[in-house]
Amino acid sequence: MSNAIVVSDLHLGDGDPDRDQWRADQQAAWERLLRAAAPGGELGAGPVEMIVNGDSFDFLEAAPTLDDRTHTDADAGLAKVERIIAAHSQWFAAMRAFLAAPDRSVTFLIGNHDLELAFPAVRSRIRAAAMGSAGHSAGGAGRVRFCLAQAYRPLPDVVIEHGCQVDPPNRIPSLWTGPDASAIPADLEADDVSPVAAPSWRDLPWGSRYYYDVLLPILRRFPYLEALLPSLPQSGVAGLLCRYVPDLVVAGVPRARALRDDPPDDPPDDPPDAPPADRARPPAAGDDPATLYAATLPDLVATQAMLLRRAGLTSPDPADAARADAYTRAIHTALAGGDELALLRAVFSLPRAPSGALPSLDAAAAALMVERDPAARVALIGHTHVEGLYTVPRPDGEHVTFINTGTWVSRLAAPDPATIDARTARWLRDPRAGPTPLTSAAIFAYAILRGRPGAPTVASLHAVGDPAGPA
Repeated sequence: MSNAIVVSDLHLGDGDPDRDQWRADQQAAWERLLRAAAPGGELGAGPVEMIVNGDSFDFLEAAPTLDDRTHTDADAGLAKVERIIAAHSQWFAAMRAFLAAPDRSVTFLIGNHDLELAFPAVRSRIRAAAMGSAGHSAGGAGRVRFCLAQAYRPLPDVVIEHGCQVDPPNRIPSLWTGPDASAIPADLEADDVSPVAAPSWRDLPWGSRYYYDVLLPILRRFPYLEALLPSLPQSGVAGLLCRYVPDLVVAGVPRARALRDDPPDDPPDDPPDAPPADRARPPAAGDDPATLYAATLPDLVATQAMLLRRAGLTSPDPADAARADAYTRAIHTALAGGDELALLRAVFSLPRAPSGALPSLDAAAAALMVERDPAARVALIGHTHVEGLYTVPRPDGEHVTFINTGTWVSRLAAPDPATIDARTARWLRDPRAGPTPLTSAAIFAYAILRGRPGAPTVASLHAVGDPAGPA
């Protein structure tokens, strides 16, 4: 019997308290999961492969940041990985203990936050830190492997990929090409290779450039914006910023426009995107919040349209567009009225798709994976930070078990509009002023794959601490 445990989006950073999202709670849950996967543990019967499906390490958040934020290189990757290893010695110690047992291995896939795993020298350093003295002993102890393809097929009917290639802003350029960019266990890199075997630099995804140039100043003021579950649409974020930090909006829109004018993978003969109708009227210092919001929205719409078009995707469903339009109109009305609580209630009255619907990005990933790999009966991604298990129909009448393993970073439940009061408003306005009134929504999710020769793989989704998971 073959057993695999799949997690994703751990986001180990460099220890900076303002950026690193791997804290004591995550570490404790990780150690519980690894103990459960050890011989004698409730998940440890037979060989166990731990599969970390991208964004294992957060190179995007870690220092140092290159002056040229359009690419990353091997030297910067090595400097960052040393900081990550130093900040998370307990994590690497737990990995060494896990790998010291017989028939244990770990396989890393590449995500948009750990693109630096494309550099052989970075992989070599991580392998050394995770193995220690375990080595490549008989029985498989100490194996640290890397999947360098876009997708990984650990079992004949299972396909795994991070998911960023389906997300237009975060698609990694020029790393994976062709419809067959997938690997089986025999294809994995299991030993150090010469650093000259791969390019020493890589272009960053458009979303990473946007993060550095536009989002980073915002997240330093309001770190909760990337922790909310469900996440706020960009039009909701813009509503908050126009009220709380209009200077960041005035400074950020021109930078976003510059990035939109130089999109990723821009074909030389492709005509430029049409500018928004009021391109000549950018947001300006002195605008009141409602005017500032109205001047910002066309740029948000133009950026989204550019990304969809470049990805070959269709426009949003009319029902989704109608919900989004009602949402932005409610925010604009609240900004014009000047009532902070009314604004917050409008911002957190999120436009919701029908109950039970597969999230749009996950649906796109599921459709692509089913089309690309007809043998798949189980498909897994991460990336979107929203865990879930779904049944997806196949053209042949069969079904695929589709699993998103979510994330291990800290998350906060978005407030119910009906409960937003002055205390909540104070914290949303200044999150460093005191403890949050929001409820933690962190879930330490993992999938289990159990395969037997000649039988379909059985897949299930769990969380550390659940009755069915490690105690």
